[in-house]
Amino acid sequence: MPDTTPKVTLTAFQRRALEAIAAAGERGHTGRSLAQELWPDSPAWDRRTRGRNERNGAIGGTMPMKGGRAARTLDDLGLVRIEDTEWHQPFFKITARGRELLAERSDD
Repeated sequence: MPDTTPKVTLTAFQRRALEAIAAAGERGHTGRSLAQELWPDSPAWDRRTRGRNERNGAIGGTMPMKGGRAARTLDDLGLVRIEDTEWHQPFFKITARGRELLAERSDD
């Protein structure tokens, strides 16, 4: 029976994110740790977000969301799976299909 899995073409950024998740090993990455891996020197880590007059807001608050969004895009493609912990912290781990795609590309 022929393989009916659609061919996945990754952007350079998606490949970089997938490689970072693969390098994290069995533990995987959280949104925050993936963002730290992808954008370690981003000025957004020092920027305050959602500040109000009476509060300071969160420093670097949107960066973990950006890391999580990058990983969820890979999950939509079937290259990453999401595992929730008992603290409801999602961990992003590479799937067999994701490993195959990285191996394919390295053979080229």
